[in-house]
Amino acid sequence: MIRIDNSYINHSHILQVGNQTNTRQTHCRCTHLTSFGGAFEVAPNPIDFSAVLKGFSNMFDTGNVAVLFTIMTIFLLYPLLLAWARRADNRDLVQLGPIKLPSTTSDARYRYQITFVTGKQGGSGTTAQVSCTVVGTGKDSGAFVLNDSEERPLFQKRSTNSFILSVPGPIGAITALKIWHDNYGTDPSWYLKQVVVLDCQTDEKWLLLCERWLAVDKEDGEISLVLTPASMNELTRF
Repeated sequence: MIRIDNSYINHSHILQVGNQTNTRQTHCRCTHLTSFGGAFEVAPNPIDFSAVLKGFSNMFDTGNVAVLFTIMTIFLLYPLLLAWARRADNRDLVQLGPIKLPSTTSDARYRYQITFVTGKQGGSGTTAQVSCTVVGTGKDSGAFVLNDSEERPLFQKRSTNSFILSVPGPIGAITALKIWHDNYGTDPSWYLKQVVVLDCQTDEKWLLLCERWLAVDKEDGEISLVLTPASMNELTRF
């Protein structure tokens, strides 16, 4: 039996199986100037649904009940886990993007982006109202209250929050960042890991390391501090 033009034809006088045929290859001998090939077609095993249904009646006797309940549990948990993952994705999407803070003057068009990284220790997040002032070689930005008009949760454990500050003009190279909070709320203690200040016009960036608590009940009890840009040695250790 050979296949020519998508049809099977019995041409044993044209094509014969050679003596070099084995389980891995088919040796063909023919008198026809055509390319031939051979292959095995394994038919799938049919599913006997009557036997499957019959198996449910005696699954306690066969010991397959544990497997069945495991599969059923997976199918029941899957939509619940899917809903939880979707909610977590939506929560992360809400946190994305810098928050544009209201400017103090109408001519404030020079922008800085400040990113705060909260630590991962227990209780690192804060319910307090955080404020800051960026200090440069020429002037400072003035005080900005770091909140969100959309009331997104800020400064939570392991979170990264970015803000856009608009000032009338460049304040020069960043020399310090004054930061404080009002110690308000049920859990005002805050562990600040680091701050990154970015000049949105020149893309110049400054890293200010903190790694300490701003809390009245931890370390030195201070809820305000002044950070300075990290030195080369600090960056190497970091």
